[in-house]
Amino acid sequence: MKFTAFLLYMKRQKFASIFANFFFCLVRNTLPFSAIEYSRRIHCRFLTKSRACGTLCVHWGKGVCGMTKEMYSKLSAPFQKSRKRTKLFITAEHILTGLVYLSYPSLLLYLSILRDFRVWRCLLVPAFTFAAVSVFRRLLNTPRPYEKLKFKPLLPKEKKGESFPSRHVFSVFMIAMAYYYICIPMGIYLTVIGVLLAIMRVVGGVHYPKDVLCGAAIGIGLGAIGFFAL
Repeated sequence: MKFTAFLLYMKRQKFASIFANFFFCLVRNTLPFSAIEYSRRIHCRFLTKSRACGTLCVHWGKGVCGMTKEMYSKLSAPFQKSRKRTKLFITAEHILTGLVYLSYPSLLLYLSILRDFRVWRCLLVPAFTFAAVSVFRRLLNTPRPYEKLKFKPLLPKEKKGESFPSRHVFSVFMIAMAYYYICIPMGIYLTVIGVLLAIMRVVGGVHYPKDVLCGAAIGIGLGAIGFFAL
């Protein structure tokens, strides 16, 4: 449980309290039951000492989503204090998304100019997996947080259903895997952006933590198979 201890250290030092709480929720909802119970007990200890994370207490029995309306409100509160902050958050999310989506056709164009045969793998692997994820989440058609919990998301979104897994995050990590196949430094760069976008999609209220975690896992897993195993 070194990761849990690290998060506790972050809380005590008052570093990035919002993201520390957010990741603690992710850990609690993805670890095996014994680890979850352990982290719950530790979390309860500092809940009594810190009012800042009091409203982020997860009620057990809420399901694997592990998020409540109050928690989303707490996470987005710093960005909702003014229109300027809200606009900055939305703009940052759009810019990061745009950078990733522009990087993909740039990669295909670069490989095409060089007449590199790897362009076909970089084209077909993301295309087939994107289609598969799209069909899968349409079949599941799970409601989005703002639908189920009845709140206005920080990121403007009106789409109903198709919350799990996050295709947005899946796409970012799949493109990152394509770059790992061609250029490792760019792959690392896009992975960092992917982590930031995953956090922002949850803070923005358009996805549950499990949506972005599974989206990233599927992107990395299928990308590893498509680019390096086949």
